[in-house]
Amino acid sequence: MRVERALEQVSGGPLEALTSRGIELVATDLRFGRVVLRGRIDLAAKKLSYDPTVLEDLGQAMRWKGLAGDPFEIMLAHELFHLLEPGCRDEDQAHEFAGRLLGLDYHPRQLDAVEREYRCR
Repeated sequence: MRVERALEQVSGGPLEALTSRGIELVATDLRFGRVVLRGRIDLAAKKLSYDPTVLEDLGQAMRWKGLAGDPFEIMLAHELFHLLEPGCRDEDQAHEFAGRLLGLDYHPRQLDAVEREYRCR
């Protein structure tokens, strides 16, 4: 239900939806030891931080696996869900929202496994 409600609030792509709501995008390093984030939205500061290096690595893994989609756009859509549904911290619903918004033929939660598989090849 939250995914449906969030989808109804968006027309256009995730970048337009975020910037039209006053969200600033900031490229930064989001690698903290073994913890690696693609993006993180701070609702109070109206700032979305993303890691270009992490997204490039994900893009390589996606191309290796033959998966369509732009990692940057997928990350934006995922974080957009958190903006539209701040009371829902369910990452699976954020992934579902991103996949449906972007018309992907796979569930974006698969990207974690693809990344791990790519690194261990």
